[in-house]
Amino acid sequence: MSDLAVTRAGSGHGRTALVLAVASLLLYIVGGFTLGGIFWVLGPLVGLAAITLGLAARRNGGGREATIAIVLAAVPVLWFAAFMIVAALD
Repeated sequence: MSDLAVTRAGSGHGRTALVLAVASLLLYIVGGFTLGGIFWVLGPLVGLAAITLGLAARRNGGGREATIAIVLAAVPVLWFAAFMIVAALD
């Protein structure tokens, strides 16, 4: 068998983290701005899960999907943290 036919089978954690990161953005931005309530907290929690899974995927050799997931998931998490800091200072 040729070397060209052999592909590396990954665990899929990078893609799962990417799906969670997109879901986190949708929950936070779409759900939070239109519906409010629990979506302001649910988005960053899903984002933390995406960051954790993305970091685990990167540690196990994950590629571009894991990196994109970490960056996308950081948006709602950092946004929420900034809102909490401003609320605490107010």
